[in-house]
Order: sequence, then structure tokens, then C-alpha cells
Amino acid sequence: MAEVKVGQEELMLGFLEIFRKAGYQGASLNALAKASGLKKSSLYHRFPEGKQQMAKEVLAYIGNLMRTNVTQVLLNDSDKKQRLKTAIKNINELYANGKSACVLRTLSMETGLGLFSGLISQIFDDFVLGFSKLAADFGFAEAECKKIAEGVLVKIQGSLIISNAVENTSLFKNTLKEIENSFLHQK
Repeated sequence: MAEVKVGQEELMLGFLEIFRKAGYQGASLNALAKASGLKKSSLYHRFPEGKQQMAKEVLAYIGNLMRTNVTQVLLNDSDKKQRLKTAIKNINELYANGKSACVLRTLSMETGLGLFSGLISQIFDDFVLGFSKLAADFGFAEAECKKIAEGVLVKIQGSLIISNAVENTSLFKNTLKEIENSFLHQK
């Protein structure tokens, strides 16, 4: 039987879905193999460090998506309103309109926190950096920009958790709109 060829993007999307739903501890190798389209032996060949390496690569993948679609958008020097709208739209898409759990949260539970806290912190730090610059560009007081950015992060993460828990994405969507309005209506 011919060996199945699975691209990196396809692998990461499959792993991402499992880690989003099950977290690190709950993600079985059987589920990861099924989601990837590979046999377990092929997984071990491709990821010799096992599940931990798979999770680290998913975090690197998500970090890259967040940097490209949120942080870099917020850090560039184009029109601040357009940057805000684009970043909010991209956040909405990254979380499937609030339907997808945040893999950063699920991988930071239980043993995942000890294994991945540095990678997760870096992604959150990049996010805060982008929204801090945007806050400054909107004219918020310099001393407040980081607090505002951290508040944006907390609102997004909190609304995702609650939207998923109650199976109602309107809270997530309303939170994104609220965040956008808080920048656009800054005095």
C-alpha cells in the first residue's frame, strides 16, 4: 500500500482541531492520527518527540497566523481605522465566528501549561504589542495603551470561552464589535 502524503498545513489543521477540542491531555494519538490522515507509525516517524512536538508545532502555526493576521496588521503604519477593522475581521475568522475554542486556552490547561507556557505567552505578548500600538495611534494615553490591549485580550478570550460554553456565538461577535467601537469612539 502506498504511503499517504499529507501536507504540513493539512496536518496542522487536523491537529489544531483535536487540541482545540481535547486539550493536551485529552488528545490521544489515535485521534491525532485520524485527524491527520496518517497512521500512528507515520506520526512517530514525522514527530519523533510525539504529542508534545505536535502541540509545539500547532502553537508555532497559530503564532504565525496570529502574527500575520493580527499583530503585523496592527503594527503597520496604514490607516488606523482600517487596521482595526482588518484585525477584528481576522480574529473573527481565526475563531470561526466564535465557534472555535482557543487552542491557547486548551493547551494551557493541566500539564500543558508547564509544557507550553513560554510559547503561549509569546503569542499573547505579540497580540498585546499590536493592540498597544493601535491604542497609541488612536490617541490613548501612553500609560494606558498596554492596559487597554490586555483588556482586549481578556475580552476576546473570555467571550470565546463563554460563547463556546453556552453554544451561542453572539457574545463573541458583540464583544468584537464593542472592542472596535471602543477604539473608534475614543475621545
